[in-house]
Amino acid sequence: MIPVASLAGIHVFFPDPWPKKRHHKRRLLKPGFVHELARRLAPGGYLHVATDWEDYAHEDATSTSRRRRVTCPRPPPTSRRPARRSSSPG
Repeated sequence: MIPVASLAGIHVFFPDPWPKKRHHKRRLLKPGFVHELARRLAPGGYLHVATDWEDYAHEDATSTSRRRRVTCPRPPPTSRRPARRSSSPG
C-alpha cells in the first residue's frame, strides 16, 4: 500500500475508455477512489487528470472539488472542435 500523505502528485491519464452511459459504473474516478487518492497526497500535492471527454472532465472537476484536500485550479476547457480539412485539390 501507499502510505497516507506520501505522494507529491498523482497523474491519471484517460481514465474513461467507455463514454457510453451504461459504462459509467466502470469509471475510475468515483468519489470513494478520489477520496483515497486525496488521502495519499502530501500537503500541497496535486492530482492531474487528463481526458478527451468533455463531459467526464466536468464531472471529474466537480467530483474532485467536493473533496476537502483536492481543488480544481482551473476549469476544464470548453469544447474545441478539430479544424476541418480543406477538400480543395492539391
